[in-house]
Amino acid sequence: ADRAEYWFGEMKKAGVKPTKRAYAALIRAHARRVKGTRWTDRDPEQIQHVMELLPEMREQGIHPDAPLFNALIDLCAKFRDSDGANRFFADMKSSGVKPNSYTFGSLFNALSVGGDPGVISGLVKEMRESGIKPNLVMYAEIMNACVSSKDPTGLDLAEETMKEVKHAVGKPDIFLLSACVRLHRNNPADIRPKKWILWILDAGVNPKKLLSREGRQLVQKIRLESASER
Repeated sequence: ADRAEYWFGEMKKAGVKPTKRAYAALIRAHARRVKGTRWTDRDPEQIQHVMELLPEMREQGIHPDAPLFNALIDLCAKFRDSDGANRFFADMKSSGVKPNSYTFGSLFNALSVGGDPGVISGLVKEMRESGIKPNLVMYAEIMNACVSSKDPTGLDLAEETMKEVKHAVGKPDIFLLSACVRLHRNNPADIRPKKWILWILDAGVNPKKLLSREGRQLVQKIRLESASER
């Protein structure tokens, strides 16, 4: 990202007007800089100057398109800046730019910390009204947003999502299992996440691929408890 910033600055110093592609490349470079870092080490203040690129582009007569808005929303998601992601999403729609599946996937990702079930449900409804069908990655992002919700209706939304997964997708994956494990850990008294975990295991998903040792141990415990109950 530092090199991208340097050459971007050199371009402007030389009197070369940055193109839409140049702005998008700079935004994506900042999104890539977080690879391998912990969420707790990511400060939205680090990208504040990037957030201000949109007015600069417009001043130069550049009209942001879907890929550019998506890059900005994705950058917000990488830094768990849900407010920033929502602002860019609103700007995108008011500018007449149509959101696509990547837009919604990044929005769900941005909402995966402290997600509001009502907001998430609204996005799901809006996505469907746009003619976009959720894929497995998007379902996992919706489940992750439900994980962080402190509202009990988050589990209800998760239940609706899992019903759709079973009907529309059929075979789950490790990311869905990970979300369900976290839901169970946050809501141990609710039996629903446990049932979803068992269904995912029965579908053939290998829990050994879970990144967290604690998660693998929890899955093993659930599996043993289920076997003893039969």
